[in-house]
Amino acid sequence: MVANWFVGYTPEIVTVAMIAKDTNPYYAGYWAKHPNNLYGLRLDSGTYLAGTGSSTVAPYLWRPAMIAAVKDLPKTAFSSPPSSILHGKKMAMPKVTNTDPDADKATLEKAGFTVLTKDIYSDTVEAGGYISATCDGTVAGTCWLQYSKGPRPGSTPSASAPPVVNNPGSTQTTNKPQEPGAHETPN
Repeated sequence: MVANWFVGYTPEIVTVAMIAKDTNPYYAGYWAKHPNNLYGLRLDSGTYLAGTGSSTVAPYLWRPAMIAAVKDLPKTAFSSPPSSILHGKKMAMPKVTNTDPDADKATLEKAGFTVLTKDIYSDTVEAGGYISATCDGTVAGTCWLQYSKGPRPGSTPSASAPPVVNNPGSTQTTNKPQEPGAHETPN
């Protein structure tokens, strides 16, 4: 479907304006010449669409509708949301095995986390081996089951590594090192 959208809001109301491809046979000739574009389309009102995005939708559809919609509403300022909205409500990572990915996944999902997998470099765990679970620490947040990509190319594997905390504030540890920043973005 070909469509142009514009979304806008005030503290009191959210509005959406959209222009979309009409499958009415009346427009078949236009769509044959412009299969992926609304530019130049003549509306029943006689108006031609002059843009391909919000430059058409915002001034001609959304703005007049929004002016009418907020006319009798109070004029208020936006307020800052609480930290729990901005950063999520914090939650401790449940105790996991860090040896059995299936059991760890079940434990984390039961606690309400979304569980994803990611590969990280490890000098101490063979490529494909399970390293540990780590979580973002928010209610209904995301946890990752981390698997080894093997050593970083060009690095020298270490003989042993000190324990590394999987999740700040968690009591879970592993003797397998995490790549710096591994808990933030997948590699």
